[in-house]
Amino acid sequence: MHRSASFALLATTVVLFLLSSSANALIARQKRQTTIDPDCYTPAGNSCTWYTVCLEASIPCQNTSDDYAIAYGLKFCNLYVRNYNKFSPQGKQWVDAVRKCLQVTFAHLYDVLTVKYVTTVTDEAVV
Repeated sequence: MHRSASFALLATTVVLFLLSSSANALIARQKRQTTIDPDCYTPAGNSCTWYTVCLEASIPCQNTSDDYAIAYGLKFCNLYVRNYNKFSPQGKQWVDAVRKCLQVTFAHLYDVLTVKYVTTVTDEAVV
């Protein structure tokens, strides 16, 4: 095997391992979740509270290595809100669109993680 092919295989293996580890950590946290408000599945994107009320409440990651939602998402969402009036009309439109896009993308995790969790539990029950 060529050196570049070996490196590509190793890099792919590492990335897959890291993704698997993060997914497993999120699934483990999801087992502890409470009932999710139906509005959390379809965020309007007009408030930063979605990060704590919906995402963090259902998939608790704060103060862990996977705390993107709070450490980055909520932090910058609030920063944009505090400075909202400094943006041009086009800038405000962009901020609103990005806020909604991020929240809708994160909301998709509920479905993905639920399907993966149910599949994992089913597979373990069969074994």
